[in-house]
Amino acid sequence: MKRRRLAATCALAAGVSCGPVAGPPPSPVPVNSCPEHACTAYQTVDPVTCSGGMCVTNSSLDFTLVVSLPESSFFAPGMTVPIPSFASAAGLNPCGLSTSAFPEATCFRIPQVVEPVGELLVENQVIVSANASGSYIDTTGNPDAGTAFTQWSLPVHVQYRPRWPIPLPSPSPSQPSVSPVEAASLGLPLAPTESTILATSFPGVGAPRGTTATQWRAPLAPGFYERDIVPDNAAFPVITDSIQVGNDEYSQPLTSVAAQQFTVNGGAQSLAGFVVYVRDATTLRRVSSSVTMGTASSESITLLTLSLVAGPQFELVVAPPDGSPIPYLADPVPPGGLGKGNESFPALPVPVAVSGTVVGADLASIQASLVIDSVGPSPSVGGIVTVLPPSQVPAAPFLHYSTTAQTDANGHYAVTLPPGTYDVFVTPSTGSNAGASSVPLNVGVPITQPDGGTEPSIAAGKDLQAAALGFLTGIATIADGRPLAGATVQAQPAVSLAATAVDPRRWPRAQTTTTDATGAFSMPVDPGTYDVVVQPANGTGFPWTTLSTQVVAPGKTLALPPMVIPLPQLMDVVLHDPGDNPLVQAIVRAFAPASGAVPATPGGPLPMIEIGSWMTDTSGHLTMLLAPPH
Repeated sequence: MKRRRLAATCALAAGVSCGPVAGPPPSPVPVNSCPEHACTAYQTVDPVTCSGGMCVTNSSLDFTLVVSLPESSFFAPGMTVPIPSFASAAGLNPCGLSTSAFPEATCFRIPQVVEPVGELLVENQVIVSANASGSYIDTTGNPDAGTAFTQWSLPVHVQYRPRWPIPLPSPSPSQPSVSPVEAASLGLPLAPTESTILATSFPGVGAPRGTTATQWRAPLAPGFYERDIVPDNAAFPVITDSIQVGNDEYSQPLTSVAAQQFTVNGGAQSLAGFVVYVRDATTLRRVSSSVTMGTASSESITLLTLSLVAGPQFELVVAPPDGSPIPYLADPVPPGGLGKGNESFPALPVPVAVSGTVVGADLASIQASLVIDSVGPSPSVGGIVTVLPPSQVPAAPFLHYSTTAQTDANGHYAVTLPPGTYDVFVTPSTGSNAGASSVPLNVGVPITQPDGGTEPSIAAGKDLQAAALGFLTGIATIADGRPLAGATVQAQPAVSLAATAVDPRRWPRAQTTTTDATGAFSMPVDPGTYDVVVQPANGTGFPWTTLSTQVVAPGKTLALPPMVIPLPQLMDVVLHDPGDNPLVQAIVRAFAPASGAVPATPGGPLPMIEIGSWMTDTSGHLTMLLAPPH
């Protein structure tokens, strides 16, 4: 009945709608269009033309492309292929077929993907040095050498880590000669490639039966890589080398190793289950074999390495079993050669059961995740308490402990830690109105030790207060003075962080917002260092603009300088595979050196920031709108 009365009322009401109440009209989104909008209105010193219905500049910007192919791609499905200095690369490898459908476009063939094949062949003398046998395939005989000897095909895992820059065939002033570094440390989305392990049959030499070798195969874009060959058996060292990927197949021989002897002493405490190895102090990657200690408190350890130079770049590590509340020891390999050394693991107090509540700036409890790392007053002192004072600990070894924890819904956490000083990185849950930040934590030695030392001591009430959120505010306008409404603004961890030793789990979290009708934006963010990227709405004809390395303090508002969106450099591009087939639905991302960034090492490459992203159509075509970083 009520419904019929409402219908009648609507029918009688003159000029009144009974539909949903309309909100305010949407904010006008500026569009780059001409000749309706005069290109002379834009404030720019570069020549401006009207092309394809858009105002564009004739400025030249060198950039790097990273092309990610979909899993459905006919060519190299799922692969990511980098193209350094696109302006130079496009001229070196143009398409071979007609592209009359896009007469103004630059047609470019991406490099041919190569698939190096490798096999780790280990001499019998190395097998003897490692005291290993029984799990390897004997490939007796070598038809090339004409003499019989024993080799083994060693099962391994192989990882290729891309290095950058990739030298161009024809050097250009825009790419000066610099020392390559890992591409990921520059902010480029080039992940390590894990090889596929294959078992391949070979005819036996001097024997009627066939044999099987363990080989690896990895599809890679041409370029330079750092390669880790990690034997499945920890009795053998890790092989790390820098290589240039080509088309040829090869075998990696392991003909000799150096035996390094150490005596590891735990004093009155047992080191059963502790793992001993040598690592690179910079990358923290293992470079030697590893040995698990038995039940004795003191044991003579022999580690196999390749040719290494002793010094602070290599460390002897004595690490407890996973999950143990005991720190690991890392000590520089004794000077004068990787030879005999004596390492004493210092006596430690009983671990402590630590608990407390995580609260925000308003002291209300919050749910959070915790990354806990021991810290000391200097890089050589890890902040872990020993029974003896540091001055009496032989060689003052570096002791470090790291773990993670999660609070419950009420913000309560509980974790067992060795006594010492810690930095706890607190990442509050979304919506908690608190910022991800570091909080100091001191875990003292208990006055009364538990009987027998079997129960941990207790330190309750170790509350952790997260920092207040900061704020990023700004305004984005077009170079002709119009406000940039409806644009996406991203505050993302600065690319410069990738080149530092900061754990990615300690980076600030990315945040996103949208500009209003006046082009203004504001967003709460964690304290930290950000790159700010403004992305005009799709189809508006304006490029991205970026602002690098902006530091936000806890509880403070950072007002960014005005972000002016310039006219774009327009590039019509068609991408083909090496067989001249179009690359369909490939994600294409452009990168350029971040403004104001400095190399992590003198003479090294600059961090790279993303300045645009597109997808190719069914013809491999895309239109790129580019602008240099602010």
